[in-house]
Amino acid sequence: DSSGAATSAGADGRGLVSLVVALHANSAQVLIQQRKWLECIEQCNAALRLDPSHAKAAWRGATAAIEVGMRDVAVSFVENALEYQPNCTELLELQKRLGPLPDRGYEGYVSGSDDEDTIVIDRWAAARPRPGEQPPPRRPPPPKGKDKAD
Repeated sequence: DSSGAATSAGADGRGLVSLVVALHANSAQVLIQQRKWLECIEQCNAALRLDPSHAKAAWRGATAAIEVGMRDVAVSFVENALEYQPNCTELLELQKRLGPLPDRGYEGYVSGSDDEDTIVIDRWAAARPRPGEQPPPRRPPPPKGKDKAD
């Protein structure tokens, strides 16, 4: 686990945490280029567990989720990131394209994870749009100047 390494790095470990976050986010970019959507989502979750304000990881996770039809996951990535980066143009554009997360009555839903911020992919994979609902847009264009790995 990369978060354990960060805490043993010193008093604050911020530099190491930033490095680990960048590595996860960069891995996600490579996985997008390889069209390995689920692995990309995993890398984005790993980055966002360490730094929930990392807009690139959230954007990349949302993009991968859109590609596999996981609209709710994409919306979740975007909405959570906007709590930390409310003025991020790329996230705001993606939020507008996705629209709000509909209330589908997930009361009592068990995520399968002890970490409430982690999305367990196989639990969400079965989520499909309701009849009459618009499917999510296909892959959005990358943020300007952010199509290369960090």
